[in-house]
Amino acid sequence: MSNETRGLLLHLEKALQFAQLRNNDELKALALYNYGITLWKADRHDEALQKYEQARRYEQRLPRNLKGALLLDTGSTEAQVAETPEKKKAAIALVDQAGTILRSKGIEEDPYFLSFNLDSYHLTRSQALMAVGRNRDAIDELELVKGGPERPRKQMYKDIFRAQAHANLGEYSEAASFGESGLVISQEINSVRNIASVERMYRKFPRGLFKHDDDVARLGYLLTKKKKVSKR
Repeated sequence: MSNETRGLLLHLEKALQFAQLRNNDELKALALYNYGITLWKADRHDEALQKYEQARRYEQRLPRNLKGALLLDTGSTEAQVAETPEKKKAAIALVDQAGTILRSKGIEEDPYFLSFNLDSYHLTRSQALMAVGRNRDAIDELELVKGGPERPRKQMYKDIFRAQAHANLGEYSEAASFGESGLVISQEINSVRNIASVERMYRKFPRGLFKHDDDVARLGYLLTKKKKVSKR
């Protein structure tokens, strides 16, 4: 675990203690939710899920945007660790509950900066669908995300997720094409985490594929060029 992550977890532990002293269920849930997000980013999915489940104890007393964001990330994380068809189905059902909240009466103001909106829902749902093996459905879900030059981060995630879904299906030319697009944006905004995700995807391509596919060769070249520049 990085020192930065340790520092964040320490602050979140203090925030949770403060919420408990105040006996404020909303603040308790928020601290636990952010705790889970931090653990998830550190690839500690099982521990993240434990924090999300603790936060859900207060679910019925939460504002709709916090409840929806909590359900969305809980379901997505459950999809990442689910091993049986029943658990996979339950995980997607939880994600869909968040979508129901978004499509109903509307969401309150966002004092916690959760960014709980339809685009984030579609992106997260696509990840969950890929996790349970529904890659075609994930690609269809991503078509609902509004990207474009004016939304570079959303376009980056949309392209990288599409690349991963196609790679999962063995469609490596399409995966490389979308991966290249996502990589370019990732480099422009210096998103190290997403550059690394494109590299991981590329490393799992069949060996020697670049010799027969121009899109794969171009992606490999861009990744190699990136590494040379970073060493200077």
